[in-house]
This record gives sequence, C-alpha cells and structure tokens, in this order.
Amino acid sequence: MDASNFDVNVTLGTYTISKKEITISYNIPHRIVYGDVYGLDYEITADANLAFNDYIELNNITNKDAGNYNIGVRINDENANDVSSNYIFDALATLYS
Repeated sequence: MDASNFDVNVTLGTYTISKKEITISYNIPHRIVYGDVYGLDYEITADANLAFNDYIELNNITNKDAGNYNIGVRINDENANDVSSNYIFDALATLYS
C-alpha cells in the first residue's frame, strides 16, 4: 500500500457506551412453609438478550428460617463478576415469607 494515496486526519473525541435496558421477570413461590425444600425451582426471563455471556442470578432465595425476605437480582459475567451496572433493568422486588 502506498501511503501517499491516503490523507489521514485524527480528531480527538469521545465515544459513549450506554447501559443496556432490559426488563427481568421471574417466578418463585411467595409463601413457603418452614421445613419445605425450595429455592431450586424458578424461572428467570428477560425481554432482551444479555451481552456476551452475561447471566441473571437471583439471590437471597434459600433462607431456611421463618421470616420475610427480599429477593435480589444481579447480572453476572461469565466469570461471576457483578456487571449489573452495565444494565438498566426493572425487576419486581419480591418479598417472600
């Protein structure tokens, strides 16, 4: 390639990587009786594909003592690092007892 055929100008600037918007839905029993096995049978869906190999994780779902608990939603990358800050997401805050 002959460099004399090109006129290259570099302009300083910025680019922006925006957060991806998604809506997350999940179903999990809201009432559990002390001693029952739970926390393993639920489904999570999102209205858009997550980036790369990211995945959704529910947390605080395997408490065994009687009481009320809030379920949390987190988005992880393939190495289990929290990448939730790369997304704007709605997830219904669910309370179970």
